[in-house]
Amino acid sequence: MSDDSSRIELVPATEESLEAALGGRGSLAHALQAQVPGDWPPTQYTARLVNRSLEIVRRGGAAAAFHLHFLVVDGHAHSPRTVAGVAGFNGPPLPDGTLEIGYAIVDSMQRQGLARQAVGLLVERARALPGVRCVIAYALRDVESSLHVLERNGFVQTGAGPDPGVLRFALELA
Repeated sequence: MSDDSSRIELVPATEESLEAALGGRGSLAHALQAQVPGDWPPTQYTARLVNRSLEIVRRGGAAAAFHLHFLVVDGHAHSPRTVAGVAGFNGPPLPDGTLEIGYAIVDSMQRQGLARQAVGLLVERARALPGVRCVIAYALRDVESSLHVLERNGFVQTGAGPDPGVLRFALELA
């Protein structure tokens, strides 16, 4: 089911929100002023990823702009703001103009078009960055919904990813 009427916002992770994420659902809900579903966090969103993002934010500098964002949904008047997942960049663009993105949605909020919208927002931000020529992403070969998210955003499969069963996708911007 697709619900394109949902408004999504990519909220940059801050030191406060990342520390709250480590503290559990209640802490994160308070920090982001949004409901956090019972099946939080998404499978791919590990404590290691949170700690890595926390280190990047604490260091500051240019790299801090290219990190994790919380995906917050504000769907309807009768629905509270809800943290649906995470999305972001895997560091600043490489010297060749390549920028890697990633995303993860909680199970209870999948199949609503949220991942597609999040990837679209990341691509828009990438287009606005000087020197970014290509956006890449990786998806598990067996997760059709993730493959479709990338394809619906104009990405094409360009080969194998870094791990078995992972495919590399690219979207040329230049």
